[in-house]
Amino acid sequence: MFNILFNWCDSLNEPFCHDKNEQIIDLEIIQKEGCFASAKITLRNQVIKYRYAKVFLKEEDEIKLLFFGKVISFPLVIDGSQMKIELLAEPDNYQQQLDEFISNCNEKIKVADLSQTQNTPIVRDELFFSNSALNNPTTFLEGENNIFYWDKQTGNLSLSSIHKGKNTFNLSKNDIIKNSLKVNFSREPYGRININLSAEWIQNIYGSVDLVPVMSRLFSFHKINSFTDLSSSFPNFSKNGYYVAYKRISKINPNNLGVLTNYPITSSPIIIKKNNQKKSIQFRRFYFDGKFIVNWEYQQKRKEEVSLSIVDKKYSRSKNITINLNSIQSSKDYPQWHAYHNYSCEDKVIYKGFIYECIKDHITDNSLSEKYWKKINKVSDALADDTLSSFFATARGKNCIKYAIQKAIALINYSRRYVFIELCIDANKFWNISINDEVCLNDLTSKKIVGKVVETRLFCNDKSRLMKLVIGYASDGFIDYKNYDISISTKDVEPCLQNIIKDIYIENSPEEQQDLLLSKEFNSELEVKNFLKKHATKIKVKFHPLNIKREIKQEIKLADVEI
Repeated sequence: MFNILFNWCDSLNEPFCHDKNEQIIDLEIIQKEGCFASAKITLRNQVIKYRYAKVFLKEEDEIKLLFFGKVISFPLVIDGSQMKIELLAEPDNYQQQLDEFISNCNEKIKVADLSQTQNTPIVRDELFFSNSALNNPTTFLEGENNIFYWDKQTGNLSLSSIHKGKNTFNLSKNDIIKNSLKVNFSREPYGRININLSAEWIQNIYGSVDLVPVMSRLFSFHKINSFTDLSSSFPNFSKNGYYVAYKRISKINPNNLGVLTNYPITSSPIIIKKNNQKKSIQFRRFYFDGKFIVNWEYQQKRKEEVSLSIVDKKYSRSKNITINLNSIQSSKDYPQWHAYHNYSCEDKVIYKGFIYECIKDHITDNSLSEKYWKKINKVSDALADDTLSSFFATARGKNCIKYAIQKAIALINYSRRYVFIELCIDANKFWNISINDEVCLNDLTSKKIVGKVVETRLFCNDKSRLMKLVIGYASDGFIDYKNYDISISTKDVEPCLQNIIKDIYIENSPEEQQDLLLSKEFNSELEVKNFLKKHATKIKVKFHPLNIKREIKQEIKLADVEI
């Protein structure tokens, strides 16, 4: 047996005071998940001088705090001698507690390495939250099986699991007051959650190609050659996303390349007629080699959508979840590293997800050489490599899918708690059951039932002391999140050589030059040279236009996850 004591007070820190004790005529304390606890108390009629009040419980010689709250209603006078007041266990610093909770959640997001999550618990990704949602504490609980509650004694913010309790109370049939047991059913659990997850970003598409090998295949002997000097005839251009990054063309002697090489180094004899005399001369065939690097770069809007379903075949009810991630942006502080580019000391670039600083002036080759670069640190953006054709194929993208699955499983778990059991028990024995506890019901059915306390109502007056409980129960149990393996294979859509080069053609090839020389009569060597200049070999390159307006949309359908 216990006694109920009442004190008016000015703050939470005040201890029980016998001199301030008021006799309680009637008391009801209500606590629900996700709500502040409240109390309705009937006292003798009086003038209220305090903002706060405390309810204590005295059991044997020990006094325990049962409820702390502030007055939120005008007294309801009963028969002139009694009044009924209502208290709310809302602490003055409740907003500060919410802000601290939000701040802690945001800090977890900031410090977590969300690109390396394969063997670590899922951390809520900032890509899921808008700026306004970041200030809403409930958004951080969407992927969990927890609900807010405020401690009715201390006013502290806490989290309560929807299916597990801190303490377990065992109730037998004899503990339940006769005719108080009721079972209610809400809507059936979800049998299918359809998840649609989408991401948008601007993809930087760029690359480089050495055109010398491509051009060489169009010439005889698979080497660039001509009877005129080609060193200055390679086109210079910088338009439509293409530009010449590096050019070094020089004359070579192909016959020095090996013992068995025997490339022709002169033309066929050319006949010159002068004063009825004929003279035969030959012109030198020039061979060329080197590098002619053309880079391309443009931005392409991309949209990627992933769809999958969490399926429980026992139920037919379904729900669709659509999640649009925040805009994915790569680091714009430093440019991406380029092949065949001239870099100077202290230049900074991004290469394969890391920031590098140049330590020696150089012209790059096909890949970054670390003897010229110092690795600074890792890029922590959502899409560190903005050339990628798939975000969801990256480690962080897969983590986003896993978090979406986690949210769906939380929804299924909430829906599975669709059996609610109401009962009344003796408060003298079970007054300390709270909504952070669970109750085990024995001898009521053929199997033991363990349910989470959803609501408590404590009634006390001079005639009875009752505790009314509402217990949430899932007949199928709850699902624990598993580290689902997600496999996504996507094709890289970076333009290949055939998509970049539309055509390369040779004007006045060496064979055409020679045919022209043999088809005409010349009066002097100078006339032949001028003719060759007029019909000099030229290399012309046409590129496919780079599409910068079209949006590339990619859909990824993953297999159903059955539970």
